[in-house]
Amino acid sequence: MAKRWAMLWGPVLLAALVYANALWNPFVYDDHRMVVDNPSLRELSNPLFVLVFQPFRPLVNASYALDFALSGLHPFGYHVTSLLLHCLNVALLFRLIAGLGAATARTPRAGLPAAPGRSVAAFAAALFAVHPMATESVGYVAGRAELLCASFVLGSLLCFQAALARAPGASRRLLIAGGLAGFNLGLACKEVAAILPVVLVLHDLIFLPAVDPRRRGRFLRLYAPLLAVVALAAWLRFHLYQAVEAPQRDLAFAPNLLTQFGVVWRYLALFLVPVGQSLVHQVPEVRSLGDARAAWGALAGAGLLGVAFGAWRLRRRDPAVAFGTLWFLAMLLPSSLIPLPELAAEHRTYLASGGLFLALASLLARALRSLALPPARARAVGWAGALAILATLGALTAARNRVWSDPVRLWADALHHAPDVFAPYYQLGEALRERGDCAAALPYYERAVDLVPSYLDARNNLGVCLAQTGRLDDARQVFLETLARDPSYPRARNNLRTLAELEAAQRKP
Repeated sequence: MAKRWAMLWGPVLLAALVYANALWNPFVYDDHRMVVDNPSLRELSNPLFVLVFQPFRPLVNASYALDFALSGLHPFGYHVTSLLLHCLNVALLFRLIAGLGAATARTPRAGLPAAPGRSVAAFAAALFAVHPMATESVGYVAGRAELLCASFVLGSLLCFQAALARAPGASRRLLIAGGLAGFNLGLACKEVAAILPVVLVLHDLIFLPAVDPRRRGRFLRLYAPLLAVVALAAWLRFHLYQAVEAPQRDLAFAPNLLTQFGVVWRYLALFLVPVGQSLVHQVPEVRSLGDARAAWGALAGAGLLGVAFGAWRLRRRDPAVAFGTLWFLAMLLPSSLIPLPELAAEHRTYLASGGLFLALASLLARALRSLALPPARARAVGWAGALAILATLGALTAARNRVWSDPVRLWADALHHAPDVFAPYYQLGEALRERGDCAAALPYYERAVDLVPSYLDARNNLGVCLAQTGRLDDARQVFLETLARDPSYPRARNNLRTLAELEAAQRKP
């Protein structure tokens, strides 16, 4: 019993330990839009406003409202909530993987354990707890959608897993209802929850007996309706995205998909060797099917298809590796299919990583078994290897949290990794200006304006910093150029008026 509790709570405690130094980090980047400047959080007496303020992710905004009620605008409380959710997800992932044993007990595989086992579950959960690729979800308040969605999806999968292991009856119907509720709540947090029925089908095909006479009924009465609802919801969500969120964007699906094939390989490389993480990634974009990069994208896609096919072929010999690999690839589908402004973002891998860690932990356990060591020595080697891996990943996570502790450091790091992208230049200029160092901010604003001349906020803030460093004539010229692009832009007009008043005051004797 003590060993079982240690396997569950060990990974949870590791998660709390490695993210402890993130609890005092400030709000950065989208945290200001999602929390600091969010008017619905100041209207807690109007719950409808809180829910409709983010119509596609109402529960995420509701979680911010709860944090605001408890902590106001102090980041510490928001980080505590995020860390608690991450710890919950670590525990849920452990229970889900450990529960795969019950599903496969009736169909043992020749020569191999029928299920991952609790040791593999504990190590996979520990990897999930401490890997630095989760820092953008756990240590970044705006990553809350990933955490909440994962909580509901993992909870839903646990309910369905328990239901499928039981005989028909009231308890099974109750568990299925719980699974459906978790599915819907996950959808109210983030669209990646729509992949849950696909994971359910994979679980059934890989782990449950092929001769089960109830399989056909499950597909007809449970999986098919869920997949139909997901297809309809995806169609509606896409049209709303195109009509409301990105009406001006040319959504080139095929070039974007070829780009995303390469992005998935980049994610995988960062999981295996977590060096080079960044808030912004510079991604070679396929702009058309005639682009020279399109061939590389197609090759990357073929590689992923080969990985998926290989995993499927492996399902009889090592079901955990097959299931984990296909889970990882499936959970990345939503962010790969829809052309999003950010071509790559590490937070998108949070829920997908649970499957990858299951596959990796299973492969390492298999490698250890292949050494045919005496039991005592095998345990010693396993513990030493696991502790070395977890200590290294935990140290990298703690170091990554320190990068997030300072906006200037965060954006300087992003600029180092994405030197040709607009956002790091503009945001580094913003961070320096807010720190009171306009002289240092000027070259970053100037480069941002060169990269995206139409972004008026960058031009306006360049003018503000020019004025604050005493270059009033240059500031006036920047404000006039900004108004020439958009005569109705109020900030430049107000700043130009303030500049005239300042100059008039200076001319008075």
